[in-house]
Amino acid sequence: MDIENATAISLRVYQDGERRTLPLEVAPHATAKTAFPWPIDDSDGRVRMILAEDATGKRIYCQRFTYADLVKADWKIRVIEHDLCG
Repeated sequence: MDIENATAISLRVYQDGERRTLPLEVAPHATAKTAFPWPIDDSDGRVRMILAEDATGKRIYCQRFTYADLVKADWKIRVIEHDLCG
């Protein structure tokens, strides 16, 4: 999985946004490589929330992904100012 920070600021990206665990520090315009423990295949109904915050804790990005979503995105997430988690 590639997580690209397409913003001009450093971000803390949580690979498990629900619990705010598995954080990655991603520099502006950099890409971090990681491996998620789930969802593992198309029979896995769990959803992965990717959450990114700036240095002050302001939410910059949030989106939930199913396995099918991750396959469709070719296992690449582009972090922009975008909050679908409300």
